[in-house]
Amino acid sequence: MSDFASSAHLRIWEKCCLFIESKPIPTAAYKPVFDKLVVSLKEPFTFMTDSSVQISTYSYLVKAGTNLALQNIQSDHTAKAIFYLSPLSSYFRATANLMTCVANGFYIEHVNQLSMMNTLSAIQSSPDDPKLIRDAICEQFFPGADQIKADHLDSRILEVINLIERSSNENICIVSFAEKVHLSASRLEKLFKEQVGIPITTYRLRYRIYLGVLHLALGATITDAAYASGFSNLAHFSRSFSAIHGIHPSFIFNRSFRLQAYISEPMLEAINEHCDVYNLSTKASSKRRANNNTSSVVLFNSINKVVGG
Repeated sequence: MSDFASSAHLRIWEKCCLFIESKPIPTAAYKPVFDKLVVSLKEPFTFMTDSSVQISTYSYLVKAGTNLALQNIQSDHTAKAIFYLSPLSSYFRATANLMTCVANGFYIEHVNQLSMMNTLSAIQSSPDDPKLIRDAICEQFFPGADQIKADHLDSRILEVINLIERSSNENICIVSFAEKVHLSASRLEKLFKEQVGIPITTYRLRYRIYLGVLHLALGATITDAAYASGFSNLAHFSRSFSAIHGIHPSFIFNRSFRLQAYISEPMLEAINEHCDVYNLSTKASSKRRANNNTSSVVLFNSINKVVGG
């Protein structure tokens, strides 16, 4: 098997992130804070319902904040692909329409799951143009998402999300966010959780972890990524990362774990803007690939980084 096929893959686009394991990665139990679509690459997942009925599936979709005993999902025995979906997109709603709801916020059996498995396996074995891969994924995994109007969020919640993302390194209180959108703090907290699935403070923590992943994918050390994404110390970043993903960041972002990371141009611009706002030194630098003018490669600690797709 080639180095490419034996590595894990991280692809970061505007509306979703995709992480593909080359082999099963055991994770601790955690409460979902992302809308996620999970697809097995080999063996089916098993899930025990509240009525003690065992269900097998090759794909499942879970809503952020879902009160689900995820320890009842047996998924560590098989390699899998995880799509982290933006709440600002229509991906979750489009995907839910193609799956069977078996519990509140939990869906199984994507209608295209077998072809999806083949597509994901092909991505593992061939470093195709990241943009072409993104387009193929959107068409097969989230068909119709672009035709669904992304109006499911209240305009005031959208404004708060934008404020959080523009001030991610600052500890702005909920009262200040509420004043910006002319709501009481209690009303804002309730509305935000109803629509996004998680509390405002959890969303901000999640977004900081996301920024940290972007910095790590560009070659920053875990310590530098922690400070760059607004954490006061490495320990807090590592605990938060583990709580959200069920695994320590050092497991994924180290010399021995070969990670192929692809970052789209808009996300590359976003991380550079974040660095400019907070006067950070961890900015994206790259060397253009001779065979692809739309991509660039950053090499750091034996981890391949491809940006621009």
